[in-house]
Amino acid sequence: MSNDENFGSYLKKLRKENNKTTRELGELAGISNASISQFENGKRKPSPQVVKNLARSLSNYNLIEERKIYMRFLELLDYKEEIERANNYNSYIDDIEFEVALSQLIPLDDGVTNGFSLNGDPIESHEQKVLNAFIESMKATREKQMDFYRQGVEQGKKEIHDNP
Repeated sequence: MSNDENFGSYLKKLRKENNKTTRELGELAGISNASISQFENGKRKPSPQVVKNLARSLSNYNLIEERKIYMRFLELLDYKEEIERANNYNSYIDDIEFEVALSQLIPLDDGVTNGFSLNGDPIESHEQKVLNAFIESMKATREKQMDFYRQGVEQGKKEIHDNP
């Protein structure tokens, strides 16, 4: 990344890499295409929640990629408090949808292993393969999220120790 990179240029670069118009990205992030243009041109700064929505929209809902984009956005915007919060607290990973899906993971895993869906209906072997792949993906994503959280906690401890 270049030294003269800023939030607007990085946002535009990611938007173009994802083959999105300002209108498409705005719709995904829940904001207007005019706002996207203003962000890209450096005329406005987004709120932390909008930053999170943009990261989610540009990551194609890949939680690991979303976190990388989110953290880079915060860095480029110089949102120090949000960076600290993201590094020292699990706030970024507490998406309700993910936690609800995760809460169903063990019963789903047990059911799929035995050839049944969550409601007890039998499932076909090809469905079983797809569900197994999904379950493994969820487990891997959760493990990566926990690694990010642990790294943030360790970094926070190190900073407290180094800067008493």
